[in-house]
Amino acid sequence: MAVTPDRCRRILPISLLLLLFPAIFAVELVLPQDPLPDGILESNHVWSGSFDSAMFGFRVADAGDVNGDGFSDIVVGAYGWDAPGGLFDEGAAFVFLGGPDGIVGTDPSTANAVLLGDQAGTEFGWSVAGAGDVNGDGFDDIIVGAHHYDSTIAGGTLAVDGAAFVFLGSPTGIDATGPSTAHASIFGTVLDSRLGHAVSAAGDVNNDGFGDIIVGMPRMGIPFACTQTNPPTCNIPENDYQGSGGAALIFLGSAEGITGNSIDDADSVILSYPPGQPAVSGDQVGADVAAAGDVNNDGFDDVLVGAGGYIMVFH
Repeated sequence: MAVTPDRCRRILPISLLLLLFPAIFAVELVLPQDPLPDGILESNHVWSGSFDSAMFGFRVADAGDVNGDGFSDIVVGAYGWDAPGGLFDEGAAFVFLGGPDGIVGTDPSTANAVLLGDQAGTEFGWSVAGAGDVNGDGFDDIIVGAHHYDSTIAGGTLAVDGAAFVFLGSPTGIDATGPSTAHASIFGTVLDSRLGHAVSAAGDVNNDGFGDIIVGMPRMGIPFACTQTNPPTCNIPENDYQGSGGAALIFLGSAEGITGNSIDDADSVILSYPPGQPAVSGDQVGADVAAAGDVNNDGFDDVLVGAGGYIMVFH
């Protein structure tokens, strides 16, 4: 259904019908009109990366209040970031604090926290999100995904297991520099599972007062490996579409924060197929993940998991 422009100044509201198996949702799409209400979709801050192909701003998110000053903060991903004299595409994430005049800082050098990836080609910062307060200390925390973590780009095996890292807030904001100083590190222990492709706060799914997190690994399935020849050689099982049934993992917060570090430690594992059964080819469960709030008003927060062609809500 076409969008109808009005004198090239505004876009008129239209209705879209999204057909998502197994349900049909009618969505009202309202796009900005001119003139805009005061303060709506107007920016007094523009940030930019410091070199080409950094992909600064490819992912952005509300970070919550990481320093507990009453102002909301933000986190920005730059998965193509190359630190001067550093690695290639190690990636980065930047935290900017809010204040009485809005966001403090205008470029990466003025960020409250600069989190740099520590492996070449891992695209740290591919996904970023606020994590809620995972340890209940009164400061909100963040989570950063690196879906190519453990990759080898100079030759040998391409083991894109992926990883996600939780960084804690404090009175001074995020006091960390990268994966080695993360509060929690969660690794995809299956080849090409790409854990960290999507990350999100999960709300409080068990209503214990601690924030929980959800992490997607959309290519979870039958393991395979590729060698970096030209062209690459892969041992992909026939007709398996790389085994990408996918998965989403929920980790609960606690007084100690997030304590798990792999799929084996997850408090809940969401699959597209029963354990022990073949993966559904190409489902890619965990391609996106999000907190859903409390959709049935039972006092427990719920989560939303996206796949290639359908969505799932879990209570």
